[in-house]
Amino acid sequence: MDNNTNTGAIKGKIPLCDLAAKYHDAYTAIALIHHFGSLKYGYYNWYNDPENCDGCFYNNVNAIFRHMTAHRIGKFIDPESHLPHIFHACCRAGMLITIYYRICSISKLKPLAPKKDKNAKLNVTSQLTTEELLVLSKDHLVPEYKDLNDLSDHIYELLCTADNFDDRCTPDGFFDNTTYDEVEDLVLSVWRYAIKALQCNRVSYDVSTLDEKLQHFIAENRNIYKEGNV
Repeated sequence: MDNNTNTGAIKGKIPLCDLAAKYHDAYTAIALIHHFGSLKYGYYNWYNDPENCDGCFYNNVNAIFRHMTAHRIGKFIDPESHLPHIFHACCRAGMLITIYYRICSISKLKPLAPKKDKNAKLNVTSQLTTEELLVLSKDHLVPEYKDLNDLSDHIYELLCTADNFDDRCTPDGFFDNTTYDEVEDLVLSVWRYAIKALQCNRVSYDVSTLDEKLQHFIAENRNIYKEGNV
């Protein structure tokens, strides 16, 4: 048996499970916002019908811009969901990368089966898409920013370049290669920002203000929430 980790399929890469653990807090934020959205629109509507459910590429870019701006000026809690704006940005980033990969890979991958809301499970993992996990493989390509303000500035630079994405589409409508790194960087950077904000206790929310179904979700998944996050 060959024990050389630099050969075969491993090649010294960080195991995906380790990266999933690194982004644990971002995923729980995504799940909370998806649950909030499902109370209004039903489960997986953005996934099954993004064109008609405010889930297209630019819908998600604009939403990230709005929620990051609200957070940046000190309006930390969304008045409708009673959850942090940065959680909404995390969720929209997950939606963005899901739609983005579909646009770029639609001719290479088999059509995705719709998700069924009647069998939706009230847990975090049921809210994650394959595309959200796939982007983690690019984690090592995204620069680290230790300072939250520097990371915030980096996110805004990427958001501002989104206005030029249309100019870099190929004739068949797909984004060209110059766009890939920027979109993946944006998604991972938003998630990293949320994680750092949670670790620094800059983000919190009052569970008692949430919808009863969200409170039930948190209670049922208490084991996945780190102390101090709520």
